[in-house]
Amino acid sequence: MLSIDPATAYDPQHSGARAVEMAMTSETPTANPGLVTTSRPSTHGSRSAAAPAATDGEPQTARVSPPAARPESQPDPRMTALQTQHSALLNEYRTLLAQRAALLRGLAELVGLLPEAFGWQAANLLKGAGVREVMPAPGTRFDPVLHHVLGTKPTPDASAHDTVAHTSRSGWLDRDHVLVPAHVVLYAVHVPPEDDRTDDQQ
Repeated sequence: MLSIDPATAYDPQHSGARAVEMAMTSETPTANPGLVTTSRPSTHGSRSAAAPAATDGEPQTARVSPPAARPESQPDPRMTALQTQHSALLNEYRTLLAQRAALLRGLAELVGLLPEAFGWQAANLLKGAGVREVMPAPGTRFDPVLHHVLGTKPTPDASAHDTVAHTSRSGWLDRDHVLVPAHVVLYAVHVPPEDDRTDDQQ
């Protein structure tokens, strides 16, 4: 604060020089002359607004942005080519199986129609291809899948009903598939008419 002497405050001769001298020698008075004060820079507001202050006992977590969407994967050209080739081979294999079954069925049907001099050769060809011959023995129970009934033969034995009396033509099996069923004659229980039984009793 600037102090002015009242004796010289309004002296026109000394007013200018006195003002300069007072300005050069003026000091700011303090409340306590023996106390030296120093100013410290204020730290208020020095923390960055982007980094929130961590509180005691609470971990500070960073925000994670969601991952960017991945582009859809394109099919592998090599895998596509292998799948196409596999489908083509599978269709060709099925066609070959159907052709094989047709040839074996035709040959099996010819075995019983050919003369004996050629029939055994056709039978050997079928056996060489893995085809089994089916020749039902007498007394075999009738199987509608494996047997083709040509007729019946009467028998008084009730237990022999619907069993094979004899086989006129053998059948052929390709694994579990029937190429040609065996031709058989079955036993059938013969019940005599009432008149015949009365005549026998008399």
